[in-house]
Amino acid sequence: MNTNYEVVYQAEVFRPFGSYRVNRHSFAKHGITSTRLQESSCKPLDTVLNDLRQILNNKLVIGLSLAGDFSSLDLSIKDFDAFDLQWHFYSKEKVSSKVVNQPLGLRSLCMHFFNYDCQPPRVTHTAEEDAITTMKLFQEVYVKLEPTPIEMTNEMGTNEIPRYK
Repeated sequence: MNTNYEVVYQAEVFRPFGSYRVNRHSFAKHGITSTRLQESSCKPLDTVLNDLRQILNNKLVIGLSLAGDFSSLDLSIKDFDAFDLQWHFYSKEKVSSKVVNQPLGLRSLCMHFFNYDCQPPRVTHTAEEDAITTMKLFQEVYVKLEPTPIEMTNEMGTNEIPRYK
């Protein structure tokens, strides 16, 4: 997805049967079946990696939880110019009697800033829909925030956002 909300690259990576897990929850959210990634439309990982390296070279990659996305393709986020919205927005949660900053998901950010559920329960959503929402958050929220001289803060004076449950 680019800043004009146009798909830059879309591919499903061929994965051998049994090399990924599918359960009723992942099927309900993403529509991926146990044989989906063996279909002829799926591209070999090497092809996808070569394509991505060419497309992303000298580009800023914007996303949410990018380290996981890159590692799922055996890539390192350090090899690219990247900005992850989770580096800026977080929630405070109690973990083992300590309050710690926890990254927020797309759903919580969307509910907070746009007041709608971009990933409603029991509704399949696509990577393209998630990319559109992520770019919308970046362009309509993050880019418009006024930085302080010391640190970035959101309009409430903090990067803390409540987690949507």
